[in-house]
Amino acid sequence: MCYANDDNEFNLMGMMAGVCIMVLSFFGGFLFMISNIDTLNIGGILFFIMVVPMIGFFIGFAVMYKTNKKSFSSAGMFGSARPSAGSSESFVYEPPERCPNCKGVLSAENIEWVGPLTAKCPYCGSSVKTEKRRV
Repeated sequence: MCYANDDNEFNLMGMMAGVCIMVLSFFGGFLFMISNIDTLNIGGILFFIMVVPMIGFFIGFAVMYKTNKKSFSSAGMFGSARPSAGSSESFVYEPPERCPNCKGVLSAENIEWVGPLTAKCPYCGSSVKTEKRRV
């Protein structure tokens, strides 16, 4: 997803603004050239074909670079990189060994899951929260 609310996330609006500037300068140069082509010499034609679009590309690229500075430095112009998590640790959520209500033995095979981190005791039917264990 593309959001513009955090410094390290991709900024879609800045990218769109830069691309619009590039496209408008490219076609704008041709429109200015076509509007008075009968009075232009070869230097004027080359100016509108080459220089005006290049100025627009530089300005558009500068806008995209300024608004997406972290994306450019870490993953290239159109890529996105996730920040590294540092030291990665793995965790597993398991039901407790015994039910807190009826003291029945619980295992992953004989329980029924009623939520992402909640299990149902097969003996008394009470909800039991899982325990976080480092792997």
